[in-house]
Amino acid sequence: MSSELIQSLPTILQQNLPLFEATGAFFAGAYSDTIKNIAGLAGGNQVKVWQLQQYEKLLKQANFENQKNNVTPQPMSPSVGLPILENAVLEEREDIIDLWVKLLAAAMDPKRAQNVRYIYAEMLKKMDPTDALVFRELKTTGNGSNNLCYVLGTKLSLKPTQIEISLANLMDMGCARDPNENQYGRRSYLDAILTAKGVELKGMPTA
Repeated sequence: MSSELIQSLPTILQQNLPLFEATGAFFAGAYSDTIKNIAGLAGGNQVKVWQLQQYEKLLKQANFENQKNNVTPQPMSPSVGLPILENAVLEEREDIIDLWVKLLAAAMDPKRAQNVRYIYAEMLKKMDPTDALVFRELKTTGNGSNNLCYVLGTKLSLKPTQIEISLANLMDMGCARDPNENQYGRRSYLDAILTAKGVELKGMPTA
């Protein structure tokens, strides 16, 4: 990599340079144009400068998450690291950014990296902030006889219809399922439980 490109990066990115070079995802082959754009080398484009600043912010937050757990980061797998960063950099909603940062931290953690899948990035891409709030409340066991939309609506200060929309979205992306769904695929939305994918994604942010 040229010294011009290295020196154009903020300190936090320079410190993580071995991590990204080891993946080969950002500085070689098909992704070389991506990093040139991010570095803002083409005419000082403000959008590209903003992208670089977002990368810096995300890395700092992910490093902080790992530092809290005394984790020394390792190079990320390109297959998961690139989708996480390229999608997280476009997100501005705090509830979703928090999930992206924790997923990024997991991808850098030697003990958790092997459990980080590309599909988790695809799930987060489809989540809205209300979906994230509802997702945090779901468990592997049902809610019993109570209507979950009203229960969570009261707890989260949201309308039951908003909860139902989020449940539908979470079920469509495979994070949750309706235990009362009939053989024809008709959902009641009276209850919801985490699927295996949902359990893994929900557990991913923890050490």
